[in-house]
Amino acid sequence: MSFRTFVCLLLLITSSFSFAQFQHLQKNGSVRVQLFFTDGQPCHLRLRVVLWPKANYLAVSQTFTSDECRAEFGALTSGEYYIEVSGMGIENAQSPIFEVGQTTQSINITVKHLESAAAVPRSPTVSVTDLNIPDKARKEFEKASVLIAKKDWNKALDHLNKAVASFPQYVEAYNNLGVVYARLGERDQERESLEKAVSLNDHYAPALTNLASMAIVDKNLPQAEGLLNRVTAINPADVPSLVLLAKIELLNQHFEDALATCRKVHSLQHGSEALVHYIAARALEGEHRNADAVTELHTFLDEQPTGPSADLARREMAVLEQQIN
Repeated sequence: MSFRTFVCLLLLITSSFSFAQFQHLQKNGSVRVQLFFTDGQPCHLRLRVVLWPKANYLAVSQTFTSDECRAEFGALTSGEYYIEVSGMGIENAQSPIFEVGQTTQSINITVKHLESAAAVPRSPTVSVTDLNIPDKARKEFEKASVLIAKKDWNKALDHLNKAVASFPQYVEAYNNLGVVYARLGERDQERESLEKAVSLNDHYAPALTNLASMAIVDKNLPQAEGLLNRVTAINPADVPSLVLLAKIELLNQHFEDALATCRKVHSLQHGSEALVHYIAARALEGEHRNADAVTELHTFLDEQPTGPSADLARREMAVLEQQIN
């Protein structure tokens, strides 16, 4: 399969059908994710949890862990999925493929701390104004955070609105408003809140990342690429955002950019990140560098011999090797 054919099929799968064509699919399944650390430490990191369909490389949804290291995805179409977990200070983790039907599926994932996790610096995303937040606004924000962990979205919304009313420059509160509005299905308010956060601090990476996620859902991949470039410029060591950027650059057929982003990931202390080899292979194939693509696929399979992508990689490698010979 050529790269052009792959991209055309992927975009056909993900963007060409009308809403009416999907009305027959059930969207009432859900997934509950619980993370455990191999060293038995309590949950103290805010980790990104991404739900991917087995069939393609456009994420269904992403969220962040609660204080109890939990995450949840709801209103899912029946099908096969897998979970990726990433964040500063941990090795990226991936679940096996699982099936979602009309009930709640519980997924447990074990996560390993990087040896240098304690030395990981905080990303420079907090504005100066957020360092001078009045007590009244901060208390409302903290109440909202507790309610978000409990998934009590409406009450959380009330407290966040009180927080920004008390302190209109509260960047993190506007970002969390966006998260809550997303849970409530209010996309216009979600976008407005996130854009407000960015207008107050254009280096606030969480809001930029959330806007990029909206752009991916909207199939606006050029906008997503631009936003993720801003995120990775703010924090060049943010491996999860770099990997997502490489995926989007690949889908936008910016092959050299995708290869450069993959090289950045390789240069970082990031634990196991086999997926960048697969992305690099697809970019090399797009440049008709089939021998180099086969080398990347071999490396990918050495690092990830099983999982949702391994069988596809083997089939693609066999086709490329035939073309070379």
